[in-house]
Amino acid sequence: VFSLAIIWAFVRGVARGAVELQVFAALCTFAIPLVSLTSVVLPGFGWNHSGGAVGVDILAILGACSLAYAAYRTQERIRRAPSDSIWHRRAQQSFPA
Repeated sequence: VFSLAIIWAFVRGVARGAVELQVFAALCTFAIPLVSLTSVVLPGFGWNHSGGAVGVDILAILGACSLAYAAYRTQERIRRAPSDSIWHRRAQQSFPA
């Protein structure tokens, strides 16, 4: 997964790749409590900790919110970046057919 994230950042560019990877990480982190909740409704679906480790789910929700906020702040940083910054997002160039 790490190698794919590095490749993604090179292919998409630093600015665009950073936001996309942070959103992806937030969604993956939010999946932890989602699977726990689903396993209560559908027994045998996933790991159900019977309330003994609810802290894991709470921490995952906090982590997902933190990652989503980091993605938002990174997007704002990109939007305000000067044109000579590594965070500057170049406009897509269209070439005539």
